[in-house]
Amino acid sequence: MRTINRLALLLPCALALACTPDDGESGGDTEADATTGATEDAGASSTSGEGTSAGGSEGGTTGAATETGTVDTGGTGEPPPPGACPDALDPALELTPGSHDMTLEYNGELRSFTVEVPSGYLPGTPAPLMLNLHGFGSNAWQQALFSQMNYDADARDYIVVYPGGLEMSWNGGACCGDAADTDRDDVGFLGAIVDALAPQLCYDPARVYSTGMSNGGFMSHRLGCDAAERFAAIAPVAGAIGIEDCAPSRPVPVYIVHGAVDQAVPAELALTAFAFWAEHNGCEGEPTRSELGGGTYCDLFEAERCEGGAAVQLCMLAQLGHCWPGGSAELCELLGDTYEDTVDANITMMDFFDQHRLP
Repeated sequence: MRTINRLALLLPCALALACTPDDGESGGDTEADATTGATEDAGASSTSGEGTSAGGSEGGTTGAATETGTVDTGGTGEPPPPGACPDALDPALELTPGSHDMTLEYNGELRSFTVEVPSGYLPGTPAPLMLNLHGFGSNAWQQALFSQMNYDADARDYIVVYPGGLEMSWNGGACCGDAADTDRDDVGFLGAIVDALAPQLCYDPARVYSTGMSNGGFMSHRLGCDAAERFAAIAPVAGAIGIEDCAPSRPVPVYIVHGAVDQAVPAELALTAFAFWAEHNGCEGEPTRSELGGGTYCDLFEAERCEGGAAVQLCMLAQLGHCWPGGSAELCELLGDTYEDTVDANITMMDFFDQHRLP
């Protein structure tokens, strides 16, 4: 595998904007024990006022339209029919719309994550649940700021969970940091988050998804490899497959978003991942290409051409560096990278997720 520029995967803490929450965003969050539902005043800076987190309502986009057209995700355009709430749902513990900082003890270590419950959440109505994983050297609230996911997810009634990796890293295999060096069981931890939320949120267990930036993209690929029975689809951004023995238990719908001029995770690694998933899913023929202008394109193996209806898509943005398209252009530029949002990752990945649920 080509060498990954790990230093470039960092979200540098020299940038005050990227590393220190705005004092004006402090909103008296509560921190909850995910295993009990008890809450206490955490005194931490809020990542959300009413269902949106830091920067979530600023710079957000409301559609996938571009000057050259829209991204075809290969589906019917209609979300799957709703499933059912987890059997263990306890109305007395159910989380309300808004931002919730939570903790979970896993393998003897206290782990943290933030849950963003959409303003349209209705008890008894199962919602899709998405993990959004930060990059190496970053954390949960920075990922909310960088991806600008909360605004779009709230509009689509998606529950978004921002987990925190130990030592700001995830064990994505070849990447990155302490989590990979010490072989942390992050697959188990992320599954444990989903399980711990079962008494507290009405989410559809058949519509649990994962996305992530950079190291978080590596980790999302790994969830597809090692936990295909738990995650209905994955959408890595600026990531790659970091394990050599990826052997998913079923065809996995995968949507990959990458920058052609990414200097941290080279674009050819995204092409390799796209080819792997298409082969694993038994996709037939050649992908359908949509040219979006300026060298940006999306290649798609439609659901009907892949086993189990598991579509595989890659959108390659010609001018994008190691950034999140549809996220914060300001942070991308402050980090010295190039930004392009011809494809809005937030909108298009939810369009893609809406086409897929666990069989």
